[in-house]
Amino acid sequence: MRVEENVRLAERTTFGMGGLCRQLLIPETEEELLQAVRANPEARLLAGGSNVIISDEKEFPCVISLLHFNRELTALGEGRFLAGASLRNQPLIKKVNEAGYGGIEYLWTVPGTVGGAIFMNAGTGRDAGKSIGQHVERVRWFDGTEIRELSAAECGFAYRTSVFQERRGVILSAVLRFPEQRREDSERLIRERKERVERLQDHSAKTCGTFCRASDPRVMKLLKIWPGPRRGVYFSRKTHNWLLNDGSGKFAQVRGCIARVRRLHRLLGKTVSLEVELWE
Repeated sequence: MRVEENVRLAERTTFGMGGLCRQLLIPETEEELLQAVRANPEARLLAGGSNVIISDEKEFPCVISLLHFNRELTALGEGRFLAGASLRNQPLIKKVNEAGYGGIEYLWTVPGTVGGAIFMNAGTGRDAGKSIGQHVERVRWFDGTEIRELSAAECGFAYRTSVFQERRGVILSAVLRFPEQRREDSERLIRERKERVERLQDHSAKTCGTFCRASDPRVMKLLKIWPGPRRGVYFSRKTHNWLLNDGSGKFAQVRGCIARVRRLHRLLGKTVSLEVELWE
């Protein structure tokens, strides 16, 4: 197991924010991961860092990286694949497509891992109704004490959520099933996804992606045109429900954005929930 000391967590997330980590543990096998989690039950777990905002106001004694312990992909036949949780979305999609299957090309532009995608039940917008949870057969999960196998039904998949968000533990691997799909269709879907992201998503600064899981569209549209300078942390004027950091942002600004979102929803009598994970 590799160990790095005094690591700036801002460099490990797509939002570019985070305080100092005194000890970053980087397991390179599943056995090392289990050892690290058992020995450090209070440690934070960090995968691709694409859906998290980390406070720059505090230090974190120990963080465990989930990027290297299992990046294997094994074809099981008939569209079924065993994927390690550290495997990035793009290699997964590429190998599945090469084998003549597909179905999650919309994740090509998401800079995360299989474990992270399952944790968040990553997918398209609510209207399209597609998510990786629809392809999960079972998940191997370490609950901090023992390894368990959960069926898709036990994972509690819903829009951008799963039971893993409510429980302490770590996803180790998953068996996924995909339908047959022609190679040219897969290539077209990836191309269309890239074009859509370029057209609709704001990558002019660092971003955590979609900010709220559930929100009122009127509020989020209002935040797009909210008056004032666009410096530090701010909502995109291009992309709905999209928070940006120009590199100079502070966590205090993130808290301010959250407070504004919640206040406007209360005024309209609406509920709101965050999609992004906050480390405070």
